[in-house]
Amino acid sequence: MHRQSKQFYIFYGLIVLIYALNIGGNAIWTTHEAYYAEAVREMLESGIWSEFFFNYEPRFQKPPMTYWLMGASAVVLGLSEFSLRLPIVICSLLTVLVVYHLGKLLYSEKIGLISMLIFSMSLQFVWFRHYASPEIPLTFFLTLSFYWFCKGNKSDDPRWIYGAFIILGLAVLTKGFPYLILFFSIVILSDLSFLKRKTSTLIYGLLLCGFIGLSWPVYMAINQGNDYTDVLFAETIGRAMGKTAGGGFIEKLLFYPQTLLWSVFPFSLVFYYWLIRILQKKSWRSELSFPLIWLLVFLVVFTISSGKLPVYILQAHPAIALIVGYSIVHLFSDGKTNFLLILSFAFPAVLIVVFTSGAIITLSLSWLLFLPLVVLAGLSIYFYPKTKQLEWLTFTEWGVMAATMFVISLGLMPWVEQFRPYQKIASTIEHEVPDKSVPLYIEGRFLDNLPYYAGRKVIGGTEWTEAKILNHPGEKLVLLKGDRQEAETGEILWQGLIHAKGPEDHFFKFIRDCYLLAEGDSSRFMVYRLMSF
Repeated sequence: MHRQSKQFYIFYGLIVLIYALNIGGNAIWTTHEAYYAEAVREMLESGIWSEFFFNYEPRFQKPPMTYWLMGASAVVLGLSEFSLRLPIVICSLLTVLVVYHLGKLLYSEKIGLISMLIFSMSLQFVWFRHYASPEIPLTFFLTLSFYWFCKGNKSDDPRWIYGAFIILGLAVLTKGFPYLILFFSIVILSDLSFLKRKTSTLIYGLLLCGFIGLSWPVYMAINQGNDYTDVLFAETIGRAMGKTAGGGFIEKLLFYPQTLLWSVFPFSLVFYYWLIRILQKKSWRSELSFPLIWLLVFLVVFTISSGKLPVYILQAHPAIALIVGYSIVHLFSDGKTNFLLILSFAFPAVLIVVFTSGAIITLSLSWLLFLPLVVLAGLSIYFYPKTKQLEWLTFTEWGVMAATMFVISLGLMPWVEQFRPYQKIASTIEHEVPDKSVPLYIEGRFLDNLPYYAGRKVIGGTEWTEAKILNHPGEKLVLLKGDRQEAETGEILWQGLIHAKGPEDHFFKFIRDCYLLAEGDSSRFMVYRLMSF
């Protein structure tokens, strides 16, 4: 077995282990994950897999593939946080594998390995590996379609190209038809002769992709009419060409270059260093034309688009990994470095170690969580004289991030969960009021993940005051603010603190608020009492 092959199995095994940690340990997070979790719960409850609902209201915003993957897992394993997130984790691991094989196909096995390491520990991707939403499945299907297309184009075997369009159809079923346009733009710009050489293959492939990817939108348009098409327009054309939110021209132009500074961290500085060097050399640009065009198309399209979210650039991360992997292995194969390049590796690594150590100490986590960092330090010292400097820096950077993910998965995330009472609320409701026809009212706000945990209709918002809720007729469950009990007829089923200062999606702010609560400052949380009337 070659040295690179042994390294691949070792590193991929570690990636599998890291990605598998704490899959179902945390309650469903608010907003997008809550939308998908509850839609799947209602899908299983109703037995209808062709249309989707959130809080028993139609949800037309996204195509069905993510719901189907999560639903299939829940059917086999039972509905839980673990079963809902498992397909996302599997798609994450498969995407990592595809990046390795794509780098191997286009360049070499070593470049495939380095690219895989860079991609697997890039901050945004590794963060979304557990998040039950369409971003990871979309990244997998799109990356696999590029791999199969390149394999077919390189071997001149149309079966791989047809396979690429089939997988692309699944990508369209995951996030919508704009990704057909993105894929087509990238492959054509990468090989301008493809249209002339493979016209019939392209036509048949597009028909195959359209038949798969557009089947559900056509079904919904026929069955739901304008109710669906209006949402489809708003989610695609509207986001791309609608009125742009605030911000000047320069701010919009730099939105995604700034995003990449943290989204591909800790390799973002290395990426920008190599990108500048690559743009200076025509021969390097030629070798890297495919990933460069892949990245450029995403940057141009989503910069022009009026709707901008950091996650939109996630599907270009494989291209970034290939660019950096190629640069590390090929452009400086003699292993020479300079101060700026070493600094681009060292500075993020130091930040990660400081953050990880600070989290363990400040939050009083187990000192055993320092063990991955200690092991990493020992291995780095041992392998330093045996490895080229650039490769050693890459392996060490990957190891620092991997050690941090151990700390986050086994220390930070379990620590955070003690401040998130949703699973406790769910078990209380299930035990005390199992009748799902009894709605849950929330005073003054709406919590996106409570429809999933309550297993019933949830009614809330700023207009739902305590008086309005209590005066509403019928049997009901109520989450009221404060620890007082004005209505003697109600029975308190649970009482506790719920975060009240912005969504928990703003993770680092939420961590700060949890730390303040642990130190005795509860100003960013509010007492709620769950009552039955």
